[in-house]
Amino acid sequence: MKRVLISLIFSVLTLSIANASSDITDVIKMLRKDKVESALKTRSKIKITSSPDQFLYQLSECLAFNSKKNPQYNPLKAYDFYKKISYSDYVTNQRVMNCMREAEFDLETVRMEVEANLLEYAKSKGTADAYDKIINICESCSYLDDAKRGKEDLIFKKTLKGAQLRDVEKFIQDYPNSVNIDKAINMRDSMAFAKLPKTADAYASYMEKYPKFKKYFTNAQEYSFLFCFAVHTLHLSMEVQGVLFGLMRTPFPAYLAGSMLA
Repeated sequence: MKRVLISLIFSVLTLSIANASSDITDVIKMLRKDKVESALKTRSKIKITSSPDQFLYQLSECLAFNSKKNPQYNPLKAYDFYKKISYSDYVTNQRVMNCMREAEFDLETVRMEVEANLLEYAKSKGTADAYDKIINICESCSYLDDAKRGKEDLIFKKTLKGAQLRDVEKFIQDYPNSVNIDKAINMRDSMAFAKLPKTADAYASYMEKYPKFKKYFTNAQEYSFLFCFAVHTLHLSMEVQGVLFGLMRTPFPAYLAGSMLA
């Protein structure tokens, strides 16, 4: 009986010592080593009694939600916790600073890791809504330029699929500085050209509205014979042909040769 009682007392003491030796700083260290499951189990047994420890608890939430080993992985929630702690007065608390130094990281490291995961989240979702979420939550994040480009590329690719002229014009209006702006302008000009009625007035009006497209005619002077031949094969009206040949200032011999062969 005495042996059983002694053994029981020893077990209780051992457990109490083990629990007393674990605190929130141990949880932080485990999370930095990506031991998420162990960290969360340990944290559930810890009682938070001070403001610095409350800060470290929120830091542990940030680290846990930002870990891909966590079934509850959510970089958006991780960023929410990062914002809370980054403006806290306890950032410079000695206990907090000692904990981060021993775990070999700082808040700048946390910020960069969370922001990297936010951009990866938006890319993996592949939707404009996902990009909007990470763009709207931060005005100075390191990923902003990449996120805006990703959203523009996504919208541009969607615009290409079954695009109508008004869709392309809206993209040009919404994203005038996009890396795809030249492609969009060329697409708009081509689509507008394809819809033109085959009249001289329509082609002349088009050249005034889309002056950039005119360069394809003026630059074609070097290949005037091929241009004349190609235009004749389209069976356009003589009036329209006259406008096109006039725009590129076709030499008469090239016009004559192209007409005869076509």
